[in-house]
Amino acid sequence: MTSGDDTKRGAGAPAGRRRGLVIGLAVVTVVGAIAVGVALYARGGGPLPDWAGILRPPEAVLEPSSPAESVLRTLRLAGYERAAVGDADGSVVVRVETPGVGTTADIQMAWQTGMAAASAVYPDASTIVVQVFASAQPLVEVSASAEGVRAAVAADDASALRRLCTFRYLSELTGG
Repeated sequence: MTSGDDTKRGAGAPAGRRRGLVIGLAVVTVVGAIAVGVALYARGGGPLPDWAGILRPPEAVLEPSSPAESVLRTLRLAGYERAAVGDADGSVVVRVETPGVGTTADIQMAWQTGMAAASAVYPDASTIVVQVFASAQPLVEVSASAEGVRAAVAADDASALRRLCTFRYLSELTGG
């Protein structure tokens, strides 16, 4: 019977050795990760060394946004999911679709947000135009000199912004 006991022990030995290897590799990995963390912490910050290149983020992620992308992000943060921005010959055009129009304040918020966002990121623009739509229906086009918009936005003066703007109601036939 001792030979049967030896057979059972021999069959279990490779499984125990495999488990020991797995535990050993896990311990080495954890200790190595801690060592790398301690080494980076001890350096005191700054750019990563060459040996830690795999930890660097891709450079493209950190590039600044274009002016149009900045306006679109601002509008998205304000709750406007659908918008378009274009610029040419010193003019910036922002088209904003409001999610719904319940009061005139909904339209005012859309064009004021478009004006403020465009004035902030297009410093060389001479004219800013904002067109507001509800679904596929054109509502209003608001235009003003960019310099005046920048001054009104800097002063946080909504009434001054309204006074310097020209309003044009858009029909479904012209569409803007």
